[in-house]
Amino acid sequence: RKEAEAVVAPVVAKVEAVEAALKRLEAAVEPILSISGDELDAFATPLSLLESAEKIAEEVVKFAEETKAAVTTQSGELPKVLKGAMMDAKRELAKMSSKADLAKRKCSTKLDGVRNKLGAILEAR
Repeated sequence: RKEAEAVVAPVVAKVEAVEAALKRLEAAVEPILSISGDELDAFATPLSLLESAEKIAEEVVKFAEETKAAVTTQSGELPKVLKGAMMDAKRELAKMSSKADLAKRKCSTKLDGVRNKLGAILEAR
């Protein structure tokens, strides 16, 4: 059991970093994604919001890639025949890899939403 936890532990911190960066991105883009119409046209700093969102998105992608690399490395630490806690560790690593992929997709979706809103602002002006 302790061996399985030792295999999973290095990846947990990386997944937490991905999730924290994704939350920062969601908080940063929420002001523009939650408005429309006249409020959108009156939005004061759309380009600076996009720039900061892109920087945070780069962090999300970087942390996600680090997580995937750590999962690959830690998966190599697992024995060939998996039983009990080691099987659970393998499942946990797979879940963490999926979380990293999901974070990258969400990040892309959020940035696309911001870019669409910026396009609407440009059309209105």
